[in-house]
Amino acid sequence: MTTIIFTALVPVFTVISAGYLCRRAAFPTADFWPGAERITYFFLFPALLFQTTATARIDPATALPLIKTLVTGVVMIALAMVLGRRIFGVAPHSFSSVFQGAIRFNTYVGFAVVVALFGADSLPLASLTIAVLIPLVNLLSVTACIHGSASHTGILSLMAIIIKTPPFLACTLGFGVSMLRFPLPLVLLDTLQICGRASLPLGLLAVGAGLAPHSLIRSLRPVLSVTVVKLLCMPMVIALTAMFFQLPQNATSVAVLFAALPGSASSYILARQLGGDSELMAAIVSVQIILSPLTLPLFLSFMLHT
Repeated sequence: MTTIIFTALVPVFTVISAGYLCRRAAFPTADFWPGAERITYFFLFPALLFQTTATARIDPATALPLIKTLVTGVVMIALAMVLGRRIFGVAPHSFSSVFQGAIRFNTYVGFAVVVALFGADSLPLASLTIAVLIPLVNLLSVTACIHGSASHTGILSLMAIIIKTPPFLACTLGFGVSMLRFPLPLVLLDTLQICGRASLPLGLLAVGAGLAPHSLIRSLRPVLSVTVVKLLCMPMVIALTAMFFQLPQNATSVAVLFAALPGSASSYILARQLGGDSELMAAIVSVQIILSPLTLPLFLSFMLHT
């Protein structure tokens, strides 16, 4: 089983490495990567989310425990971070980046690993997981950024921005179509499927292009500390809450997988917009992506053997 997991992860992180090497070599151009990130985030990836959620048929007996598991686990980690903030030894505006590093997840990596390991049948569970986590972690992250900076942006306006993000809208609309059992034209589904297939490789290349391992030098302690929280503590907490809520095995595996994912590049954007420490955020996400190929197989192997 370990060999199967490793074989499934190697292509994902190979594509991420290719993106990093391309960016370092300025190929195709330095201006290519911001555009690639935008078309993936605003068009291709939402198409994948909408298509998988709109055609999903998730048993309510699985959906409710999954939602409880995700919300409970993330809130527990968030509270632990706030209570133990002195451990990280950073300034208030830098702590918001540490906080994001503990709870955010990389959706592109998650979807790619789900498809590689569990097959397309697990995409509806992955979509529901994303639909729950995106608004939750964004709300918590925004609150932390506002608290740690001099920003006076209203919480209601920021919540409105979160609700209007393409991934959240795509999941919400998709599940609405799914619940109504509204039939979508085959030509639309085929178009969305083509876009969805393009989103994962381009998204993973963009993840690799955004790596900034050189930022690690000045902030070794907080980066490594929060990486332990994200890659080890978070999936353990989610696994325990899944047991408590009696989550089925397949949903538990997907929930633990997403909990064990490295941080998201969108963390940089939020840190820059709200006065956080974007350089520290870049270091955290980069180290988590580099180390996650070592930690992900441990949790996935454990989940698939239980």
